[in-house]
Amino acid sequence: MNLSRCRKKQPVSQDTGYARVRRGPAGTLVFLFVCIFLLSGCGILPREEELPQAPVLEEAAMDEYVLTQVFRSDIEVGTNIRCTYIPSEQEKLSFSLGGEKIGHVYVEPGDHVMPGDLLMELDVTDIDNSIRQQQNDLDSLSLQLAHVSESWDLDLEAARLEDSWNQSQGISASSRVSSVNSQYASQQSLLYNAYEVASLRLEELKKQKEKRQIFASIEGNISYLYEFEAGESVVKDRNVVTVTNMENALFEVYSGNGDIIDIGKQYTLVCNDKSYQVTARSSDQLDAGNVKEGMIYFQMEVSDPDLSQGDTGIVRITQAEKKNTLCVVTGAVQDLAGQSVVYILDDQGMRQVQPVTVGISNEKITEILEGLSEGQAVILK
Repeated sequence: MNLSRCRKKQPVSQDTGYARVRRGPAGTLVFLFVCIFLLSGCGILPREEELPQAPVLEEAAMDEYVLTQVFRSDIEVGTNIRCTYIPSEQEKLSFSLGGEKIGHVYVEPGDHVMPGDLLMELDVTDIDNSIRQQQNDLDSLSLQLAHVSESWDLDLEAARLEDSWNQSQGISASSRVSSVNSQYASQQSLLYNAYEVASLRLEELKKQKEKRQIFASIEGNISYLYEFEAGESVVKDRNVVTVTNMENALFEVYSGNGDIIDIGKQYTLVCNDKSYQVTARSSDQLDAGNVKEGMIYFQMEVSDPDLSQGDTGIVRITQAEKKNTLCVVTGAVQDLAGQSVVYILDDQGMRQVQPVTVGISNEKITEILEGLSEGQAVILK
């Protein structure tokens, strides 16, 4: 940059040819300010360097922990044994035809029935009328046959007497006995044929009625009953009533769990939110057709008609138990190189390892034998 552009002209002395500059104190200050101004304006003095700002450092986020406390509690360790309900005998009954309306239902759930008991039937009004009419016809034919038989005997006796008298008188005449036999044999044959036809017709009507009826074939209780809506037609082969014999109602244990079951011991079994008292039995202790060799069963003390084949039951078997013992949430206990540890916070809020000795444990809580005290805070996660 041309410095001349930044110099201010001063009055020139005739003696020297230089600009005069007063050097007094005030003049010196003025001179310095002017020099600084001129030099900075012309770029001779460097501008003040702008230092880069220091980066703003975000405060490091502190680790967040979920804490839990050491407490006293009862603890139980056990296994849930799954089993399936199987009645000693069961029959599911249905109608062999469909499309007809229900007539009568003669039982209710829980009723005890015997083999041959009528449980329900379709509308059989027309068939019953036909059966009554056919039975009347059959009874009438039976009476006619009886009358023919009586008349035959009477007329035959008279014919024998007549033939004997004609023979004693030397009268040559055709046998009256033969004529009577021929006459009544023909009548009896016609009536017998009509009777057989009527009997077959009656049996057919009864079979038609039986197709519209359901009978129990075993002794047991009604464990299921279909509820028909008003005017609803039946569906062929659909289960509408189930009879269950619960004399030896059992729960069959799933394989693989038998080693922790005490045979002969009583247990509480839960099925469909209801509790039952049962006894563990081996297959060789039971005499029932629903038992499989080598299996273990829970035998019910009191049967329940609400149970259905295939219902799942649970028996909780306790393997270890402690009362009022020191515990911590199971999730707080970790394994570190084969040593059970928990993590705690020191006085500065830093995490540190605390070795512990554990006792029995379940999925919720773990017993602490050594290493912690009641009320102490430990890190859950």
